[in-house]
Amino acid sequence: MSEEKNVILLVIDALRKDHMSCYGYERETTPFLDKFAEENTKIENCWSTSSHTREAVPSLMTGKYPHESINQKYELVGENIAQKLEHNSAAFHSNPFISRAYGYDKGFDRFHDGLNRGRNKIITLGKRLLDKILNRHYERAEKINKLSLDWIESQDEKFFLWNQYMDVHGPYEPVEEFRGSFQDEPIGNRKSQLLLQKARKKPGDISENERQRLVDLYDEEILYTDRKIQEFIDELKEREIYEDSIVIITSDHGEAFGEDGFYEHPRRLSDGLLKVPMLIKSLDIEEDSVMSLKDIFNLFTRETDGRRFKVDETVFAQVTEKRSDFNFYGAMNGEESNYVHSKPGECNDIQGPLSRELREFIENIEKRSKSENVDKKDEEIKEKLEALGYGD
Repeated sequence: MSEEKNVILLVIDALRKDHMSCYGYERETTPFLDKFAEENTKIENCWSTSSHTREAVPSLMTGKYPHESINQKYELVGENIAQKLEHNSAAFHSNPFISRAYGYDKGFDRFHDGLNRGRNKIITLGKRLLDKILNRHYERAEKINKLSLDWIESQDEKFFLWNQYMDVHGPYEPVEEFRGSFQDEPIGNRKSQLLLQKARKKPGDISENERQRLVDLYDEEILYTDRKIQEFIDELKEREIYEDSIVIITSDHGEAFGEDGFYEHPRRLSDGLLKVPMLIKSLDIEEDSVMSLKDIFNLFTRETDGRRFKVDETVFAQVTEKRSDFNFYGAMNGEESNYVHSKPGECNDIQGPLSRELREFIENIEKRSKSENVDKKDEEIKEKLEALGYGD
């Protein structure tokens, strides 16, 4: 089926499923995606394979769990969607964790990751300085749309396109048009940055009003991204591309707002971090299926129908903790979930729902584990990660 259609993957970085009005959120944050969901397939139970981009997107791109799809340096291993399909292919984003430095460009005819490696050093330094002055931490959805639509315009054969939008990701800085959509008294970017830094470092000191402010800012970013996806889809329709395309709209992970004692998406596991949207056009999937992000690889690379997935399927998630011997693991299905913080060799002590399945998953990981040092990141990538709130 995918050989006969364009294949389009739209990933909204850090979008939490239960903050979308099409999934029952009380605010109308996703008016366009609400309509998209009504006209197509909305999966109720889709789970990420991790709470972090660099362990979630590898699964999405390769159809395997993180321990099978990346090495100890977080470099992508194995065949990805672009390599598997025979389509012309392109990717557009500005997330350094899924950049060329980690092997994500393999198989793509065009790969834009917002990095400047290979350009004139003076121009590169000038751009970095300008970005800091203008307080820009990532490329907005408007630019990602333009770059991808320009590329589509050059195509005369079936294509695979992967757009990853960073706007919902922290720091939450709604553009002027959307700032105040949910805030009674809108605050500026600097105040929103300081508030998020406080939530990250001292989550216990965040008041209920401050927490609500962060939610308001986050929801305004969702509303903006929804509008930009609408504009992108409208362009596809105008160019008579949309009807002849498979489209999946999803997220790599969710976001936390203090429910479990933390904010954003640290190396932890919870329902808020792992429940992601899955909206599908032009593939016959049963809406009550239990799915994982890793299923996208198979959706795009072979003909699939609703019989492929089970309503009682158990899927898994993991987070690698480099600073200790403990890692987080999770087992989830349509009714229950179980998250554990386990040290190697201690998985036999796991109790609770899905404990047998979870023990088997962890045992399989431990058999594959290797001792390999992580190299230092490229300096340009490090700067971009720090701008997004990540340290070493």
